[in-house]
Amino acid sequence: MSPSVPPAPPDPTNTTHPTVRPELDAIDHRLLEHLTEDGRCALTALAHRLGVARSTVAVRLARLEHEGVISGYTVRRGPNHPQGAGMRAFVTIAAAPRQVGSVCAALGRRVEVHEVVTVAGDDGLLADVRTATSTDLDRLLTWVGTLDGVTRTRATVVLATRLRRSADPG
Repeated sequence: MSPSVPPAPPDPTNTTHPTVRPELDAIDHRLLEHLTEDGRCALTALAHRLGVARSTVAVRLARLEHEGVISGYTVRRGPNHPQGAGMRAFVTIAAAPRQVGSVCAALGRRVEVHEVVTVAGDDGLLADVRTATSTDLDRLLTWVGTLDGVTRTRATVVLATRLRRSADPG
């Protein structure tokens, strides 16, 4: 019996339909952690770290890419790059309680939005966003403000990073 072909990955520019998030198991999470630390890590090294076969890593990577969990492999520009590391901002977002889910779903479809967390206080949501230029940041913030249910936004632009841990703790 041949496996069925899963549907095409979601279009990250499509902001009209919610995206279904795939289920990830412990190995998927550990694989993503290792790739976050070193996106150039060889399949053999990943397999050794995870305690699985190289072919298992290859199949999982292909699935995670196909499902849109991994959207690509990239270089993070450092502060000594001629164009800098781009713009980063933390955006607080106040949204109507019944629309928080749709606001988060819309934010999740934008590649510039790296993380959205709920926070205590009046705003309720905090987004970590990254853009290439201040013009791109302005466009993104304007778009966020137009989302149904968003009542207020406030951006705090990052000037410098004083401490960075290599892997996401959370």
